[in-house]
Amino acid sequence: MVMPFHQSANDSSCHERFPTPYAAATSAPNLKRDAPLRYPGVTTDYAGGKQTWDRAAVANHIGVAFDWAAAQGLKPTRIVVAEFGCMRLWPDCGTYLKDVMHAVDARGGHWAFYSFREDVWDGMDYELPASLKPGRFYWLAENGKRDRLPRDEQLMRILEAGMKH
Repeated sequence: MVMPFHQSANDSSCHERFPTPYAAATSAPNLKRDAPLRYPGVTTDYAGGKQTWDRAAVANHIGVAFDWAAAQGLKPTRIVVAEFGCMRLWPDCGTYLKDVMHAVDARGGHWAFYSFREDVWDGMDYELPASLKPGRFYWLAENGKRDRLPRDEQLMRILEAGMKH
């Protein structure tokens, strides 16, 4: 598959957006569905067809950047997969995060998740536990009491474990 990498004439770096199972992973409306889309197993539109997402599909998808880099003579350490993430209340978020990190690590690249302590939205703040009552994040933030937010969620432990290897 050919991916359209974007490169400026004055910049030796390139940037490519890799769409993922967005409708499931990063879409708040997914959580409001009668039956939320699940991972692995969600099927989305992809490259003019359909893609069923699982660990292998994520690895193949991310692998396109590494294959391109290799064809250009670039080391895999020159690849950074950034701003990947998922809604923290999505039941499959931990599995998805692990699969993305594994795919990048297996190819020797770097990764950066989105987002650490999002300042105005709690949807992707991986430190916040699922038990945090709706609206509590905003109430504490608006009243200058962010330090009272519980910061002990399993998703952050997954990310921390990935950072330590």
